[in-house]
Amino acid sequence: MNTTVTKTNPLGTERIGKLILTFAVPSIISMVVNALYNIVDQIFIGQGVGYLGNGATNVVMPMTVIAIALSLLIGDGAAAYLSLKLGQGEGTGRAHHGMLHEFAEAALEYGLGLRIVQQLSDRDLSVAQVHVKSPPKQSMRLRAEP
Repeated sequence: MNTTVTKTNPLGTERIGKLILTFAVPSIISMVVNALYNIVDQIFIGQGVGYLGNGATNVVMPMTVIAIALSLLIGDGAAAYLSLKLGQGEGTGRAHHGMLHEFAEAALEYGLGLRIVQQLSDRDLSVAQVHVKSPPKQSMRLRAEP
């Protein structure tokens, strides 16, 4: 008994509304979970460390978002490049070699860009050097009033 199973690509045959729901709902859920995580994290840091902890995490958050954006830029670009090369009929070895070349080129460009910004700003951007003096902790001892 010889049975052949043929799978079709749903992106070419399915209704657009259903495709949007299929791909958008997981993305929306992940963004809501990430936002809730950040809110709860700020509450715990505020209670445990204080306003200086909240300030530090608020300063670092844009840098984290930029790092994630750059990693997604490189990762998604490399995946698209690999898909294009495989779709053109090139072997996986050549496609991987081209993808590695693109990654190395992007890393070199970002490194040089960071070095130029560092030279222009006249500061050391490789290590965050923040010195903040914490306010003195107040004693919570109960005193009996005479």
